[in-house]
Amino acid sequence: MATSSEFYTFDETLRILGISEKKLKNAVSHGEIRGYRQGDALVFKKTEILSLRQEGKEVGLDDGPRTVHALWAGQPMREFTRDVPRDWPFSHTWTYHADVEHITCEPCKKKAEEKLSVETAKRSS
Repeated sequence: MATSSEFYTFDETLRILGISEKKLKNAVSHGEIRGYRQGDALVFKKTEILSLRQEGKEVGLDDGPRTVHALWAGQPMREFTRDVPRDWPFSHTWTYHADVEHITCEPCKKKAEEKLSVETAKRSS
């Protein structure tokens, strides 16, 4: 296990990057910044945070609408990429296939609805 000296706390990361809590949470959920768990705490590798600060890259920005894909077994149901979600372009994000109402990618939504229909039928029988 890595030592705590290799990581910044959530609050330290906010201060170093000069961003709001909402922007940091957004950046983590969209794979811009990778968070790690130490017990109940969310922490961030110092090397990664310092690199972001040095590059001057802004994170956690709302750059307009995103395409929300459905994930099944870790991959988008539409199969637009083989990359893991954290490597997707910023304009693409994901939700679980059961969260149909939030899926904006029509091919993913259709496949998710079909998958849920099959799962519901199996549970009913």
